Amino acid sequence: MKELIHPSRDFLTELLVRNTCTYIDIKELPRIIECAEINRVKLYFLIKALKLCKDAIRDAIRKHVNELRKEYIEWVSEVKRILKMLKERKIKFIVIKHAPYPHLSYDIDIVFPEIEDFEKAEDIITSSMILRVDPHVSSLREYKAATLVVPSKFMWENRVKTYIYGEGVYTISNELSTIVYALHPLKHREIYLGDLISYSYYFQKSDRKKLLKLINKINCSLTIGYIENIVSTIYNHKPRVILAEPFNNLIRIYALKTFTENEVFPLKIPRELIALVSLKAPLFKFLILNI
Repeated sequence: MKELIHPSRDFLTELLVRNTCTYIDIKELPRIIECAEINRVKLYFLIKALKLCKDAIRDAIRKHVNELRKEYIEWVSEVKRILKMLKERKIKFIVIKHAPYPHLSYDIDIVFPEIEDFEKAEDIITSSMILRVDPHVSSLREYKAATLVVPSKFMWENRVKTYIYGEGVYTISNELSTIVYALHPLKHREIYLGDLISYSYYFQKSDRKKLLKLINKINCSLTIGYIENIVSTIYNHKPRVILAEPFNNLIRIYALKTFTENEVFPLKIPRELIALVSLKAPLFKFLILNI
């Protein structure tokens, strides 16, 4: 596949994926920081750069870190406040898409397995001036990417306990998190570097048999195969998901097309690929030969 030659992409992937701070012209730094923010990895990037880069880069980004510190503290406090209020009201909910790296966002995805849970929570999730809650509600507003749907009740059935900023809450299993992060690019028709980092993290932690079962149930083999080919290029390893031919080769072609048609992250997904994965043909459920 095409080498990652653009300065922003190369610098970001080398730093965040391979823990290597490559040489850049310091004048490029503002544009790279902007690229990191667009890709949902600004805070992660700044922390890594402070730790791994040379003095000139560290000195240049310290002011950005200081500017984010207060904003980050306020954001974490607000997330904790919302979660605590939902728990105190004994509302059933799940937090999904919680990034496995230091992250500052402007929204949080919360799943409600019943409409009644959402109705009881509505005043809470709309009470913040700095945090937007993105609700996914059973039968009302499911988590959807193209034509692929992960039902709220299904997420509730696959919930596990976790802690988010010290608050004990439910999230989804590693296997379902892998799928959700693979589907997320389809929602926006583009691939953010943060999604790839999260997908790779949860894939590594997943039980492969459980993951395959969920992939077949949701009918997202083609999407997983495509994202895995993108990730294998970024992380420089062989694809861990092998599809039956001719689909395996077709997905590889679309992954190559994605890189050749984009110079920077986020990567625009080919329209033909979105159309293909949207078909949801029964045959697609059993395409994975190895995972």
